[in-house]
Amino acid sequence: MLQDGTRYRDAHIFDGFRFARANAQLQQLQQLQPCAEVPDQKASRLTHVSPDWPIWGLGNMSCPGRFYASLVMKLVLIRILDDWECKMPHPEAPRTKTWRSSTVPRDDTIVMFRKKLP
Repeated sequence: MLQDGTRYRDAHIFDGFRFARANAQLQQLQQLQPCAEVPDQKASRLTHVSPDWPIWGLGNMSCPGRFYASLVMKLVLIRILDDWECKMPHPEAPRTKTWRSSTVPRDDTIVMFRKKLP
């Protein structure tokens, strides 16, 4: 679904800022026309539940721990970026693989971590 060309431009190309860019464009539009409502346009959130973002499930079956999981992921990422230098020994090596209809990280990807000096 996240690679559906009818939903996303350049859907098969990884763009880590896909949703951030869409949110920024939506905010700019709302600043230009504060009273204008844009149909079918909402700021995307990691914890958002919708048919376009089915990661957490839908309706009554949506994951109740998604807010906690989102917070923990962000805190772990902050600690890694703040305390560690990260490097890939082979930057050109493939980092993803396709499994069924999903693109997932390769389990043989090597990332080197070194504690930052104070």
